[in-house]
Amino acid sequence: MNNEVSDQSIVLQLWELIPNKIDPGWATLIAGLTGFIIVTFQARTGFRSLIASQKAQAELDRKAQEHQAEIDRLARIDQANLGRQGEERRLQEEKETLAGALVGELSAISNVANNTKQAIMIIETGYEVMENQVPDSLPDFSLSYPWVETRVFDALVERIGILGPSISSDVVELYAKIAIWKSPRNEATGKAFLPGENVLPAKAIAKIYEMQRNAINTWIDDCIHIQHRLLSVYGMHEDPGPLFFVKNKSESDNSEDQSHAAKVHSDP
Repeated sequence: MNNEVSDQSIVLQLWELIPNKIDPGWATLIAGLTGFIIVTFQARTGFRSLIASQKAQAELDRKAQEHQAEIDRLARIDQANLGRQGEERRLQEEKETLAGALVGELSAISNVANNTKQAIMIIETGYEVMENQVPDSLPDFSLSYPWVETRVFDALVERIGILGPSISSDVVELYAKIAIWKSPRNEATGKAFLPGENVLPAKAIAKIYEMQRNAINTWIDDCIHIQHRLLSVYGMHEDPGPLFFVKNKSESDNSEDQSHAAKVHSDP
């Protein structure tokens, strides 16, 4: 604005210098000078507009670059999140597949264990009836344990860790008890090693069978608990927690109940 006022003042001052009668020389000079001033004025105005336009364009370009950089940054974050989510989905699917396979195998083994428990009850009852009689030979107690295959666990044992340390520990402990059932048997024949001459009365043998039955029953309860833990991988059940803590709590509750009952009986 100041530059425009200055240019106008110059023109007015030059106009005052022009005499009333102008000879051709002066007219030519004045016309050329006036044209020069007008061209200069227009050029300066154009340059100012060009500079302002360039500044505005530079600001737009800067903002566009910043916007594009932000879009690229968010795109990289989204891509990383998609990759992580894809890996998490893949791992979850693998966990669910493994958990489902183990639940199926444990269900089959539980059925065998239940049938075995019923058979033991029958044998146990028979020896209880004999009471103090001494049978000629001891029965082969190892044959009373379920004889099962653990092919799913054996094939997937290296992947058990993806279930997490807590569930994995319970699963391995449960299958270790199955291995104990099979340990007394001859691996070549599948038959038990025969014991020696019998000296036990029938009621003592019945007691051994009762202990076996209780051990199998405890395994079945543990199996149900661990199946619920495996099904929690699907979200079908709430995880009931590690078997160790559940058992300790149950034993502690039973001890308190027994102490309370003893106190009640001892009070006059």
